[in-house]
Amino acid sequence: MSRNFRMKFALSLVIMAVMCLDACAKSGQEHAQLWNNVFGISDASSQENMMPLWRTAQEVIDETGNDYKDLQARFEWFTWGHYGHRLLFHWGFNADPKRYAPLVKQVRSCLKGRPDASEQERKFFAYLATNIQSRRN
Repeated sequence: MSRNFRMKFALSLVIMAVMCLDACAKSGQEHAQLWNNVFGISDASSQENMMPLWRTAQEVIDETGNDYKDLQARFEWFTWGHYGHRLLFHWGFNADPKRYAPLVKQVRSCLKGRPDASEQERKFFAYLATNIQSRRN
């Protein structure tokens, strides 16, 4: 088995585990401990060896890069609101963002009172799915 295949397989397992866990916000260390518990990794040496994988998984899930700046450049009306990065980057890699209730609620809140609200919402979700989500996937 190639190293690349093993990394992809392990990352897939991590992502599946994350998707099955509760939705509470946790620190990086708390996530790593939870993942270790899920996979039965209990000894300190093994946990230490797994940390690079857990850090990579967290970066893939949490790192927004320039995505937020890109969205704000194209849709100046859009803001995080009280959600922060979880609003855009915790809906899952294959989920449909226009069906994620907190994101829809925030977009509609940002667009409230605008005569072009429906058109802007459609453009926002189309851009998000086509440009940002497809790249992140």
